[in-house]
Amino acid sequence: MPKINGQRVTDNHIAEIKEKLTRSEDNMRTFYDLYEEITGSLRMTKRSAGKGHLIRTRVAEQMRARITLATLWYRMTFASDPFYEVLPHSDILTEQIAQDITSVLDWQFRGLKFKKQVLNTYRSIAAFGTTPVEEIWSIKNHVQGTHFIPKSLLQFHFNHAVPDITDSEFYITVDFMTGDQIRALAKKNSKFWDVAAVEAHIKDRQIRGKLPTQVESRLTRAGYQTTNRFNVFQVARYWGPLDGIQNTVDNVVVILDDFTVVGAGSNPFPHKEKPFLFGHYEQMENEPLALGVGQLTRLNQRQMDVNRSQLLENILRASANMWKVSGFANIDGDTLEATPHKLLRVLEGDIEPLRHDLRSVQAQMKLEEILKEEARGKRSFR
Repeated sequence: MPKINGQRVTDNHIAEIKEKLTRSEDNMRTFYDLYEEITGSLRMTKRSAGKGHLIRTRVAEQMRARITLATLWYRMTFASDPFYEVLPHSDILTEQIAQDITSVLDWQFRGLKFKKQVLNTYRSIAAFGTTPVEEIWSIKNHVQGTHFIPKSLLQFHFNHAVPDITDSEFYITVDFMTGDQIRALAKKNSKFWDVAAVEAHIKDRQIRGKLPTQVESRLTRAGYQTTNRFNVFQVARYWGPLDGIQNTVDNVVVILDDFTVVGAGSNPFPHKEKPFLFGHYEQMENEPLALGVGQLTRLNQRQMDVNRSQLLENILRASANMWKVSGFANIDGDTLEATPHKLLRVLEGDIEPLRHDLRSVQAQMKLEEILKEEARGKRSFR
């Protein structure tokens, strides 16, 4: 077992981490249901029609809100470019040095695709209210720097008994990687990772060929559709205190598939802070997670979806409706179809068009506008 300051990480510590992870998942059940509903609307996933209905569709109002808010915040953040300024203020930090620092920062931001990550973060905050961001030192495209990586709440866990997520004493991130990706991480930092334990776990999985049940459910919930799951591993990283381990800073433990510790140590960062930031939209008192447009407009979205479905149904029924036919009419029902300028021979009456009743369509289009205005009012913009 790996050690932290000479103290061994035991099975009891693994059980403690798993218990915290499971408890956080239980507290997130409501969010998971909401996530499926919100993402279904954002992705414009077509719902199947229920009994007695012809159409079940979605209105893109939540998608519009997400994009509008994220774009607004992004433009406010980067209204001036560069969006930061390094000023000389002493004999040591001269104007030339300040210019050199600015050049390096600009090179790092572009190499690490900082602006793209910020935009993705804003989109997530707008939709779900709270988004964790991990700041880690990384090398990407031959550029070294502090990366800015938004994390999904589906794969982020914390103590829900706190009034704000920033007050949690521990955080757990859950990622899914292939065996080769894990080997590469272990080789890069062999002082922290137990390379032998990594290899033993990968070989054991190849023999068993099956994920643990809880890991399988997390993989599915996170949206992974791969069928080759025997080579996908859950990598859980724990940041926080552990019972029985005396440490002046946070402990860091990496566990594969909920039972194999492959890395352990103290917080490696010089500032000794957890490498997480949190963005919020509409925060409520004593609520660890803020509200996003998905929660704020949830009822309006449902109403708009129902109204739009009924609107399309009425148009469909008016365009291809049912008919009342007199027993004396010379009409063959098996050959009846809507054809422009087609004549229907009947025994009574003069020539007249068959008019479709579209009066309800206008009323429903007006109702949709009312619902959209109400939803936009909850987001404080139009």
